[in-house]
Amino acid sequence: MASVHYELIVNILIVIQSCFTIIPDIGKVNGLLLYDGWIYVNIFINFLFFFELLADWIVYGCTKAYQRSMRCWPESINLCLNCLAFALIIKVSADDDMDTPKAFMYSKTIKLLHAIVFFRLTRFITLLYELHSMRVIIETIKNLIGPMNNLLAVMVTILYTFALIGELLFGGQIKTDSEPIIMQDSIPDNYYLCNFNDLVSAMVTLFILMIVNNWYVIVSLCVAIKNGNTLYRLYFMIFYYFGVLIGLNILIAFAIDMYSAVERLETSKLDNENYLIGLSDKRRKESVVF
Repeated sequence: MASVHYELIVNILIVIQSCFTIIPDIGKVNGLLLYDGWIYVNIFINFLFFFELLADWIVYGCTKAYQRSMRCWPESINLCLNCLAFALIIKVSADDDMDTPKAFMYSKTIKLLHAIVFFRLTRFITLLYELHSMRVIIETIKNLIGPMNNLLAVMVTILYTFALIGELLFGGQIKTDSEPIIMQDSIPDNYYLCNFNDLVSAMVTLFILMIVNNWYVIVSLCVAIKNGNTLYRLYFMIFYYFGVLIGLNILIAFAIDMYSAVERLETSKLDNENYLIGLSDKRRKESVVF
């Protein structure tokens, strides 16, 4: 299943299948004459890919197949969608009214088959791994999954703590008809949605503040709702210190450091491979001479 020629043929078949997704639209323009055959051909191709998935299950086992081969994930989804599309065709084919099956097939089955083609195209993501820069990025993301869990837990704790404090200070006071907001010309429309009236809204508002997106407008809104008491700005200053200067910067710094480490390892690996290849060529030439 790892044959280079096999993978090339499969990739060409996927590209051809994706290119022919425009046929249903052409068929619709020409009186729905073309998409019948397109549906049956696509279902047949999809069942061919099922045998590939079945071979992976047999060779690697049902559990290890999903760990060793990324293609098993989209093909499993495609198998379910293809069976559903096949069931729809059987159902509408039993209808005596020919107009109803045509309309039903075009509105339902075609969309399912388009979704299958979309999921199948995700197999090409594995080709990105052959590019050095993309391989470094993918490996960085894989290595970040574990450590990032703890760092994200710290960030969620910071957001949750300040969200509760924000609810205590500003909860239920920022509304669409709040007079201080209406009187403030510097506050754009719909910014009343950035409030602390409930936990979810407070978390969203703090996330906006964390990425420093018009934070001064939100601060002005909250200060205005408190009759201009500037002491409430202290709340936002403290959150900026813990949420941005400490929390967010640690996440970014950790990600950059991980990327640098993976890039160094990848560069060292390539250098070692080139050295071994060069050494092998040198030994082969020496053996030919003697």
